[in-house]
Amino acid sequence: LVYGITNEGKIPIPGYTLDRIEKMTDPQTFFRVNRQFLVTRSVIDQAKKEENGKLALFVKADVDNPIMISRLRAPAFKKWMDG
Repeated sequence: LVYGITNEGKIPIPGYTLDRIEKMTDPQTFFRVNRQFLVTRSVIDQAKKEENGKLALFVKADVDNPIMISRLRAPAFKKWMDG
C-alpha cells in the first residue's frame, strides 16, 4: 500500500506502486531516496551524514524515524539537492 504524506497528513494512493509514481513525477521535483520513499525538496528538513557514506534524511512530515539513503544513492541525492 502506497501513501502520500502531505502537510495535512497521510493519504492512501490506491492502485499505484512507488515505481509507477516515480515514472509519473518530474525527476527535477521528486527524488527516489530508497525503496520506500520518494521526496520533494520542500519536505526536507535536514540531511545528516552517517557512517559509511550513508545519509539520514529528516523530513517535516509525520515520519517516525529518519529516512536512510544508501551510500550508493547519496551522491545522486546531493547532486539533485544542488540542482
